[in-house]
Amino acid sequence: MEKKNDKVIAVIVGICLLALLIITSIATSGSSKKEKTTKKNDDSVTQVLQKSNKLSFDDSYIFTKADDKKTELDLAGLKVTVKQPYISLAAYSDAGYDSYDEFIDYYPEFKGKKVLLVPIKLKNTTAHYIDTPRCIVVDDNNSPLEYSYIDGISKEIDGLEAGEEAKTVDVYVANSFDPVFVTFGNKLWK
Repeated sequence: MEKKNDKVIAVIVGICLLALLIITSIATSGSSKKEKTTKKNDDSVTQVLQKSNKLSFDDSYIFTKADDKKTELDLAGLKVTVKQPYISLAAYSDAGYDSYDEFIDYYPEFKGKKVLLVPIKLKNTTAHYIDTPRCIVVDDNNSPLEYSYIDGISKEIDGLEAGEEAKTVDVYVANSFDPVFVTFGNKLWK
């Protein structure tokens, strides 16, 4: 009975992750450089995600076929290292703006908020292409943070060819730097 419950939980995690990835992909598929999604407050999803395997920031993990079965994603052979997320105090100048006000005019979602950067190192250890989903960042209140795209700061990829490596930077809107955790596939970094 316990194995059946584990399978049910794994399927739920996979479905939730897939749904979030599809929603994020659709919401960010426009040609505008200023892409963003809306905040998702689905506590049931974050509760499921919290039960995923936990790693420390800067730890690497290579996804397996067993992970693929749990998430219904094709990540086997993808090596992921989630670096320590950090608040960027100079985001407006790093993005090429002369002032904070000019930055806020273009990125109003950051007014009164913080720019949280999540650096991720990826490596395809297989002989085939792997699509790379976006991570999900959740705050200490179990609420997913709003994703944003900032020209000059964000670094995204859609996937990796065989043997290819990449460094990405995802940008999120944060109220503060309270403890956050980052999910990628069925793994959690904290």
